Amino acid sequence: MPTDNTPVLAAALASPLLHYDWPDRGVAPHGYTKGMAVAFAETYRRLKSGDPVALRAAQPGANDAGLDVLDYYASELAAAGATATTAADRLVSVFGIMIGLGMRESSGRHCCGADTPEDRGPKGHPIPTTPDNAEAGLFQVSYDSIDGDADRQAVVDAFAGRQDLLADFGEGAHCVKPARWPPDVGTGVKAQFQAQMKECPLFASLYTAMFLRQRRTHWGPINRKEAEVRHDAVILLTQVRAIVDAE
Repeated sequence: MPTDNTPVLAAALASPLLHYDWPDRGVAPHGYTKGMAVAFAETYRRLKSGDPVALRAAQPGANDAGLDVLDYYASELAAAGATATTAADRLVSVFGIMIGLGMRESSGRHCCGADTPEDRGPKGHPIPTTPDNAEAGLFQVSYDSIDGDADRQAVVDAFAGRQDLLADFGEGAHCVKPARWPPDVGTGVKAQFQAQMKECPLFASLYTAMFLRQRRTHWGPINRKEAEVRHDAVILLTQVRAIVDAE
């Protein structure tokens, strides 16, 4: 029987985060705040049931700020009222970062596609967009992030062809129809990965939560600490955690 996320959505609708004016990005689509609350609830349920992806997202800190986002963002998390004492605490912290990251990367729009070839690399040189590095989805993740990791490939395979939380995240996102979304780059599994990031926000959230703990350097806004961790986000996620615990 599907889980009733009505209390989770109610918590999101009551959160000041719903109306926060994100620097350089504006107010998030309603569906983004609501969707992130539900995505956290679904991931936390998976953590409680021993799902390996959720367990990796909530694993103890690696004491390596070069790789682990929780170590790198330790002071920002503390300032927002987040902790890393338990696995559940760490999952709240990861999603607190992700809420800010999604606003920096896609303005909360799940259908965002690849950045253009005009992106600049070291010393201002352009980096061509290829099927391997083409970013897509809420958190702008590229196919080359899989990099032979069995757990990352497993979650890609598990969510192939699915559209979990697409309707939730679509509210106010102005993504209209898939036929009008930014085109996928290339063909085959690499293009399918981009489509999956856009069409299945729960997959994008699970994948990103795990990957942030392993290679935070994948994201420029993380490296530059442009992804804001809001106290309001930590409060909302903590409320959702309590709702799931009471189920």
